Amino acid sequence: MRTIVRKNWKAFSSLTALLLVLGITSQLGACARDEESPLAVQPSPSTADASDAGDAGEPILTHKTSWLGEWLLPEDARYRNPDVALDYPGTNNDGFQYQKRRWIHPRIDTIWVDPSIPLDPQNSLSGRIYTNSAHGVEAARTLGVYKYYETRVGTDKGAIRPVPEALEAYAQGNDGRAVTSDDKYLYADALFKEGDLPDGGPKLRRVLVRFDPNNRVKVYDWIAMSPFDGGVPVRSSITAGLYLSGTPGGLAAGYPAGTTPPHFVFVSLPGTNEIQVLEREGMTQVKTNAVTNPGALAFRASTNSLFVLEDSAGQRVVQEWKIDAAGALTPGATISNLGTPVAIAVGGNKLYVADNDLAAQQIRIYDIEPGHQYVESDRLGQPGGIRAAKGQYADDRFDNLTGVGVDKGGNIYVASSGYTQSVFGRTDIRRFSPTKQLEGKAIKHAYMDTVVVDPQDSTKVYSANRKYVLNYSNEAGQEWSPSQSSVTVDRTGCPHDGRNPHPGSGDSYQTLPLAVRYLKDSTGAVQGKYLYVRNWGFAPTRLGIYRFDADDTIARPVVAFSGGGHPWPNGETPGAPQQWVDKNADCTMGPGETKTHTGPYPEIVFGQDIDENGGIWAISNNVALKYFPVKSFIADPVGRKIPVYFENCDGDSGPGTCSDAPQLGDLTQIGMETVQQIKFAGHTLYVLGSNRINGSVKRQWRLARYDNFKIGANTLAWNIEVGAAEPCVNKSGGDDCVPASMAVAGHRIYVADGGNGLLEPGRVRTYDTENPSNSYKGSLYAGPEVAQVAGYVDTLMGISAVELPNTKEHVIFREEMHLGRILMYRYKPSN
Repeated sequence: MRTIVRKNWKAFSSLTALLLVLGITSQLGACARDEESPLAVQPSPSTADASDAGDAGEPILTHKTSWLGEWLLPEDARYRNPDVALDYPGTNNDGFQYQKRRWIHPRIDTIWVDPSIPLDPQNSLSGRIYTNSAHGVEAARTLGVYKYYETRVGTDKGAIRPVPEALEAYAQGNDGRAVTSDDKYLYADALFKEGDLPDGGPKLRRVLVRFDPNNRVKVYDWIAMSPFDGGVPVRSSITAGLYLSGTPGGLAAGYPAGTTPPHFVFVSLPGTNEIQVLEREGMTQVKTNAVTNPGALAFRASTNSLFVLEDSAGQRVVQEWKIDAAGALTPGATISNLGTPVAIAVGGNKLYVADNDLAAQQIRIYDIEPGHQYVESDRLGQPGGIRAAKGQYADDRFDNLTGVGVDKGGNIYVASSGYTQSVFGRTDIRRFSPTKQLEGKAIKHAYMDTVVVDPQDSTKVYSANRKYVLNYSNEAGQEWSPSQSSVTVDRTGCPHDGRNPHPGSGDSYQTLPLAVRYLKDSTGAVQGKYLYVRNWGFAPTRLGIYRFDADDTIARPVVAFSGGGHPWPNGETPGAPQQWVDKNADCTMGPGETKTHTGPYPEIVFGQDIDENGGIWAISNNVALKYFPVKSFIADPVGRKIPVYFENCDGDSGPGTCSDAPQLGDLTQIGMETVQQIKFAGHTLYVLGSNRINGSVKRQWRLARYDNFKIGANTLAWNIEVGAAEPCVNKSGGDDCVPASMAVAGHRIYVADGGNGLLEPGRVRTYDTENPSNSYKGSLYAGPEVAQVAGYVDTLMGISAVELPNTKEHVIFREEMHLGRILMYRYKPSN
């Protein structure tokens, strides 16, 4: 059965290749490249059809693929490399499937806008926006290349898009922090692993890499490295790297006006309180200048000025330094009282400063005309950004600024990374005209994310930190829009919200939504709308419960559980399992609000499913069920109702009344030894498990249904095998067909494969809940709308599903963690 699927995908791809060779744009998948106009809108792809998919045992169900959380043009999402991976999936090298795709990076730490004016909108060499990031997509592509195109998107004049033939640069590492370019080269830093550096140095080394933006590496069309004598051989013996003594705070390049070369590259190194001046051709150091904690840099050749963000008299200032022909710096003007500056840029006689103060979230604009006093003349952005508007998006509301740039036309580019600076950061790049009108944007909210659906309104879906309002009648990728999304975290007013960055590590621990529930008391009165969130991955350690404000904007913590040994949001690490109840309604962990628990109660952190009454169902030791119902409610000082799960339970040594649950019995009788996931639909329980706890690619996976489970009848209705007889082994030896997550909608169960999709791109298997003798109905795949690309499902709750009430269409939301988006499969069952 598995072989049949591969042959048909291969035939599908071969047909696509033939059509591309003939110059025909096919609705079957890959978009033909238009050499004259990369903006040419290509025909929308058809749905994946089962008519030629092989035998009835493995049909590809008719469905559409869409995506959520990435503001990407449909023609970019469906773009496929016409030269590489035409035989995809199944036979190409593991990494090839992602080459020359188009996507938006999941996090942006800095931007550099090429100063050239894009006189020709179709010329991808002009007006580029370079980005660098501490964390790229799963394949560690941290350096991005974008460009503004005048192609109307909704109400926007244009769009910021991945550059069609220069999406990324060769020789990428991790943890990029700075990027710049001049009239000849591109420069960016990264950390490289020991295996990538041939000199036997430390495990990780910080390297500054020089690139040639006008040269390509075939067949990938990467921007090529530019080697120099004495350089570090970063990749493939290309000597294009220079070791740095620490992480750079910023980069700039250029040479003083009225002088002859050498051209300079400026590197700020806050760890050693210096700015190094390099000669660009040999990348040799010609000068070192002492500067206190230098950060972002901006160079203006007309006045021989290097503007540096640095420390002075207890605050961050912008210091102007005059540069001579030898690279020496002499202090000039100082601009102070900048709030919390994080990035700077120079364009003409204006200096742009990104002020990331929570009360500001604005771009300060200074007049820096030579011979005149430097004064602030304007600002871009609403004060306080989205935080001052309860998380609501607006064109000029920002959130956690990370970069600013300007082109020669005076257009301003603003970058921000969202509510967190961890690997779960977000990307937001916007372009404004000189009159501060939004002209285009590139936005990504999703990375290792999924969403859950509001049980009372299927147009509202929620990630751990964001709300989306969907319009299912729109085309693929356009069901959502940034203007119909909002952040549900009050980063200013709720410092101990578990979804915020941890004060020590910067990581966000509660990132995976479990459910949205409307909880009722014993009389049936609704006590509020609640969001349940846990940590990502397959090892739960924290569970948080958040109550939405009455206007359905901010969700604030009311109860949280820790398994112990892991930091709380206030930075403290409990030695034993604890519960926090925000009794004072101030979003901070105050005295008397945490309590240590013993016995079975810590197992609540293993919660997987939340029933309609707010009861938490957990799996203990991969085999035993635990149930924690809502016992009662208490009111905090502002009237919010807090659900109580532990009542009169302290001192119990056994399961007790707080964690009783019907049990599954001897799982080996149905071929299981471990439970992967449980899912309730009313009183019906679905169980996904396997026969080997420490399994291999050969272990067998099963799916079982129990009827009337909550009322104790515990009736096994059916039990079927879902594992493949022939494993989908990828080139690394892993099994791409291992079930990772399941969801239920209507009379269908959806089981998502966990693999990276080299053989079965984004496969979600579909089963009929009411027909056990013929339950398997076929599979859904990442379709041509997203170029048949799908990364790993890397979280236990990696998919969710809903049946739309009016059309009975099913929408399945699937994590896609390689390129970073949430896939949406839209499928209408025949029955």
